[in-house]
Amino acid sequence: MNQVKQIMMALIIAALFSILAYSQPTNVPVTSSGTQSETAITVDPNNPNHLMATWTDFINYTQYHGYSFSSNGGQSWSPPDSIPGENGYDPSCAIDLSGREYYAYKDGSNVIRISYSTNDGSDWSIAQKVCSQSSNQDKPYIAVDNTGHYNRVYVAWADLTTNPNNAIDFAYADASGNLQTWKQITLDNLSGASPIPSGSQASPLAPGGPRLQGAIPA
Repeated sequence: MNQVKQIMMALIIAALFSILAYSQPTNVPVTSSGTQSETAITVDPNNPNHLMATWTDFINYTQYHGYSFSSNGGQSWSPPDSIPGENGYDPSCAIDLSGREYYAYKDGSNVIRISYSTNDGSDWSIAQKVCSQSSNQDKPYIAVDNTGHYNRVYVAWADLTTNPNNAIDFAYADASGNLQTWKQITLDNLSGASPIPSGSQASPLAPGGPRLQGAIPA
């Protein structure tokens, strides 16, 4: 009887250790050295194991567009790389239903631009200017319509040209095109240093969200 109790106790302890081990998150390094900041990550809507991560890579006081991809749910990552071309900051990323991998960022002149790849960064499109302004734009965030309804790419950012009353600008383009044509709108009744509404405010794309100066056509 005592032997049975000992076996049961051992099984219970082993089960508890298994639960604790499973519940502890594991940090997986994406980069191995240097200073990285302004990180973002997104999941492929067609394959939850396919992830894209972006960051600002500070190398010798120069800011590069860092990125990496994972094909196994984040357990391992491709060697870190950077988009060729000019330096930049504040990257954000998204993947759409067609498999395009988008990289939005602020360039060295504080202008919002976007580039995309279809093969995990082996090739990148020519970066397109998203905003109409020529300076003082900040913190772009990107989203894509993966409902199959609008088929658009959306970017929102802080417009600092109106300081101290900073505005939030918003632009969208047809995801099936080359992203050369953007429709830009200013968000009304929403100001601050970040395009993400604080607290429990609704998304600008959701019912009940801030009004838009201009209409988004169906």
